[in-house]
Amino acid sequence: MLGRKEPVSVLLQAQANVYHEKKEGWNSMLIAAAAGRSMITGFCLEVQADVNRVNSKGYVPLHMAASYGYPQVVLLLLQYKADKDVMSPAGTALSLASERGHLKVIQMLLQANATVDLTRQEDGKTAMHCAAGRNQVHAVQLLLDAAADIDRPCAEGFTPIHVAATRCCVETCRLLQLQRPAARKVAKGSR
Repeated sequence: MLGRKEPVSVLLQAQANVYHEKKEGWNSMLIAAAAGRSMITGFCLEVQADVNRVNSKGYVPLHMAASYGYPQVVLLLLQYKADKDVMSPAGTALSLASERGHLKVIQMLLQANATVDLTRQEDGKTAMHCAAGRNQVHAVQLLLDAAADIDRPCAEGFTPIHVAATRCCVETCRLLQLQRPAARKVAKGSR
């Protein structure tokens, strides 16, 4: 059913509730977004769905599409005015995409002016912490290009380079170290 418009059309015409949640908090919109089904997501949005409705677990469809790396669904949700900065228990759409290295999604969210340095309440981590801790070097570079704060500590006091170092993310440590003013002077002087 996930890829077919006809069954969904019949259900929506019968006034089926797209927000009805299973025990785990999943509803039709979240499932369609998490599965990358842009046609079904779009159809639900056209008919009745609220793009920013938070489920019982604290997630919106944009979190799912960003987390699983579906740029077409992300674009559709943004076109329907999805709140790009809404916080879930696991972070914003940007931090979820950054942690998993979904570069196209990161670029789209940044182009849509997602706030780069929002912190999760649970641990104070930003998208940069999330990307650095998973050695997502290209995601880290995109966040650096968007002026992400590399010196912001999380709740434990760790900056993104500390998070990368504790997880043996050598490439990310090198990239972040090059962002330090002293490192930039040395790099320029050694040419």
